[in-house]
Amino acid sequence: MSMAGLEIAPILLSVLANRTIPTKPDVRGKLDEVTRNTKINDEFGQLAAEFNRSLIDRIKSRAKDLDHLELQSLAFHWDIIAEQIDFTEIVFESEEEAVTWLIEEVNDVEDVNLDEEANEELQKLLSEEFRNVVDDFRDQVIQNEELSRQLQREFQVDVLDELSAIREEFDRLAYRRPYTLYSFPEDRESVISTLQPENAVEFVDRQEVPKNPDPGRYVVVGPSGAGKTRILAAFIDRLSEDSVDHILLPDERMLDPADVKGIAREEFAGDVLLIWEDIHRIDEGGESLVLESAIRELSHTLDSNGHNLYALLEARSGQLHNVPGNLPAAFDDEQSVWYDFEELRVENVDLDFIHDLAVRMADKYDVSGTNEVLEALIDQTASRSAPIYIDAVLGTAGDELTISDVEALPDNVEDLWQIQYEALQSDSRDEWYVLASMKLLYDLNLPYYSKLVRTIYLELLSGDRGRFRKSVEHLKQKRQWIDIRGEDLVSRQTQYYIHDVQLEAIQVCARDDASELSEVLLSEEESLPTYTRPIAHLNAGSAFSKWDRISLAIDQWKAALDLDPTFPEVHFNYGLLLAKHQGNPTKAETHLRKAIEYDPDFLEAYYSYALLLQQSLGRPKAAADYYRRALELDSKFVDALYNLGIVLHRDLNRPEKAEEYYRKTLKENSGHAPAHNNYGVLLKEDLNRPIEAKQHFERSLSIDPRHTLAHLNYANLLNDEFSKTHEAKQHFELALQLEPKNADIHYEYGIFVKEELNQEKEGQKHLSIARSINPKEYKNANIEIGKYPQNLSVETKKQSVSSRPVAINLGADIPKNTALEAIVKQDVTGDGKPDHEQVIHLMDGENKYRLDGFDPTGGDVWTEIKFRSKDGQNTASFDVPSYELYVVDNSPEENRS
Repeated sequence: MSMAGLEIAPILLSVLANRTIPTKPDVRGKLDEVTRNTKINDEFGQLAAEFNRSLIDRIKSRAKDLDHLELQSLAFHWDIIAEQIDFTEIVFESEEEAVTWLIEEVNDVEDVNLDEEANEELQKLLSEEFRNVVDDFRDQVIQNEELSRQLQREFQVDVLDELSAIREEFDRLAYRRPYTLYSFPEDRESVISTLQPENAVEFVDRQEVPKNPDPGRYVVVGPSGAGKTRILAAFIDRLSEDSVDHILLPDERMLDPADVKGIAREEFAGDVLLIWEDIHRIDEGGESLVLESAIRELSHTLDSNGHNLYALLEARSGQLHNVPGNLPAAFDDEQSVWYDFEELRVENVDLDFIHDLAVRMADKYDVSGTNEVLEALIDQTASRSAPIYIDAVLGTAGDELTISDVEALPDNVEDLWQIQYEALQSDSRDEWYVLASMKLLYDLNLPYYSKLVRTIYLELLSGDRGRFRKSVEHLKQKRQWIDIRGEDLVSRQTQYYIHDVQLEAIQVCARDDASELSEVLLSEEESLPTYTRPIAHLNAGSAFSKWDRISLAIDQWKAALDLDPTFPEVHFNYGLLLAKHQGNPTKAETHLRKAIEYDPDFLEAYYSYALLLQQSLGRPKAAADYYRRALELDSKFVDALYNLGIVLHRDLNRPEKAEEYYRKTLKENSGHAPAHNNYGVLLKEDLNRPIEAKQHFERSLSIDPRHTLAHLNYANLLNDEFSKTHEAKQHFELALQLEPKNADIHYEYGIFVKEELNQEKEGQKHLSIARSINPKEYKNANIEIGKYPQNLSVETKKQSVSSRPVAINLGADIPKNTALEAIVKQDVTGDGKPDHEQVIHLMDGENKYRLDGFDPTGGDVWTEIKFRSKDGQNTASFDVPSYELYVVDNSPEENRS
């Protein structure tokens, strides 16, 4: 079929034939045969037109992003170039071979001369578009039975399965790494230059770096400005050549768990050293698990191939709480991902080191000064984060440093940069705007791409368009505020770099300008490289959500989904927001299911969907299923183990299985106070093992003395099972001290003091307080309650009914948060033993229940009402509200259990 642009049928049919035909000559024959099939070729012809249109648009967009003339020319002349490519007699053995051959053919066309960057971009774009067209063709096969039959006849295989495999391979070819994988030792200098700023002072020997370091798993921890990154660089410089085979260095944009999945696609030739700076910033706020996911994924991938993962990570000592895993305590926790890591603490440096460093930096910045001045600076620096303090002083001193200058220095480097920042506000407003723009992006967890910084500078801060480049040059060369990573100061791929200590001096906050920033990001997203835009909207939305700017978060996540409808992390965050802030569990379910659909290994999505099913949608069986799916991905996921135990305990009434998961929870985290508490409830109420229950309540309170429910449950246990009234009273009172406005505690304490202490007036006071706090739940709190033992889970009441079909009306006043089920029994023979028995699972909002299978001739019918709070905690004894057993006709109106 003749058409403008690239023909896609020869490529895709060749790949498909090669997958299904055993020998290459037969592949050529089959390909010739299939290409004569009009039906198949017509389908590909229609898809080819969209393929070429989309590819041209994508090439144009990337050319604009990269300011790349050759790519621009390629897009403009694509139809002409494609028509010169001859597919005659070509048979491709793989998807990769097809893409590689096609790029070579493009470069062989006269006047086409693509550089390495353009060839790399073309490979990604072609692979992505082939992936998309395979998706479209597969949909056509599903919808068109005639097409499906013809393909089946031609290839004699399940074509849908083969197309899925082809799609996956093109997807692999299209993948953009959010990290750089270096070969070692060949790329040693490239790694060091990436870690160190341009024209860095030669490393001054530090005791933290051995002369001949062994690869291992280390976390370099120290205060800001103490030289941690230089220590990483020195460590790499001193590694022996046979230490590792690769070094993996994440990009700043590797901030999403989805980025980690691509690691599994790598084919590592040997051991890998993972280097990661500022790990306290990766999962800041605890909303993501990128760091732990990367360590686990790399470890699994390498271990399965007989290789090792080593790591050299860096964190700020005052920010370890932002690193997942409870550092530094987790270094000693055998169950933690950090157990195999060693902490390298950056120690205070000695005077010889400071002297050597000061001499080298003075030479770097061409600062003159007497020995007396140098010694004064050394004395001033001795108790501080030496490297960055000296760098800040000498880098901004001008041509000469005097004793007066040293004496006027502030006590710490933060104040030093603060003084300079304040001076910029009056001396150089546009430089101040550049720094403010970077700080606003930092608050949103966005990278400092120069075009994006410039956009904030112009659109939000109204900086002078003509002074941006000069301001950046001054901040780098003269002020020593920023470093540049890129060939040009303002190209779209260029990134700026600024130290955390300097950022702290910049007194602007994105939260104050959230609406304006959101609008800029939505209207000026072309300031970012194309592939980073969905991630930018994701991160900005996460920041806005954290600041309770919910509508702004939604705007950003919708923009991300417009760019990439299959972005699982956006669906995940959007789903959580809808569940927690919008009260829309149905719509939340849609997004959480999409997160799982687009990433079947998304652990947190399975867990969060299970929570939604359990807590908001009232589908405990489905919740249990999704907790189990989460545990298939991580059998030690404590929250999933714990919540599955709750569902089995509270909602599905499977105490033995619930015990299994509570025990697994405590095996993984013996310090889980709520799990000890819930297990205690299960042991007391369902398994009748009060001594063990006592141990777990005591353990819960030893871990968390302010655990209100544990005090309440322990009080009931002491009173019910051990007759320790005095101790029980103490724990009731402790629970009330912790939560004086908790109606449940007042109610149970009121029961206790009336029945056990015979203090009618005091008991009535607490029952009245319970009623005043929650009148709907406890409106009958002052009725006679003495006829039922406290905390008894089963109560019995007998009534006689007639011989016709029976229903039970439990009454509107039954406390819905405590009554779980009624067991209805009938004694027909009169021997006092039940001949018929039916369990009714009580449902919110339902009072009447039909009794099936009971003898219509009559007999005594009685009920046992089982009470337990639906949160799985302590049992409470309530006066049974008035209810009736009554005769009904054979009608379907009564609710069935």
